[in-house]
Amino acid sequence: MQTDKIVIDSKGRGREAALQEAEKFAAYNGLDRKGTLRLRLLAEEALGMLGAITDRFQGEFWMESASGNVCKLHMMIKTEMDYEKRKELIDASTNKKNAAYVGIMGKIREFIEASAYADATQRDESWQDVNRLEFFTMGMLDAQAAPGSPINTGGYVWSMDQYKTSVRKEKNEDAWDELEKSIIANLADEVRVSVKGNKAELVIEKSL
Repeated sequence: MQTDKIVIDSKGRGREAALQEAEKFAAYNGLDRKGTLRLRLLAEEALGMLGAITDRFQGEFWMESASGNVCKLHMMIKTEMDYEKRKELIDASTNKKNAAYVGIMGKIREFIEASAYADATQRDESWQDVNRLEFFTMGMLDAQAAPGSPINTGGYVWSMDQYKTSVRKEKNEDAWDELEKSIIANLADEVRVSVKGNKAELVIEKSL
């Protein structure tokens, strides 16, 4: 089963319709009240992240059933901004920087913002500005994406499951503490962010 695709943007368009689709999806799959609330909360987390992006994004939200009784929540977005417009917007703000990137979802939002712009040189500058390259490379599914290595600007995928594995391996207590406090990390079985050019897709997986 796949829900309708809801048009969404960073100004909140489609938010309520998307949440209604999440509840319809839960009802169709016979989820109880607790299961329904979990799916709605995952949708709220994803949509809330998009709403916090200062740049202009638009896209689509939908949910679908996958094999193994798994729900996949999709959010495909495309930026209307280029690097220079983004920089002008940030420079015009009071504190000359983007909103604070707090928690796992904040860092994923930062990942999307810093990735979906212009050419490699400008994107590298963005990564230096955000200064959280290690967080993303620890979750990259590309085997060559080790901490400190350059980002593959042709397209790449970040995985929360891979990030958890890297955190355990590195015994990073601060990062693990952040994961334990994260709603998305505790509710979702997997979160993946695929970026290619100025398009990004967030996919959240949850067993029903």
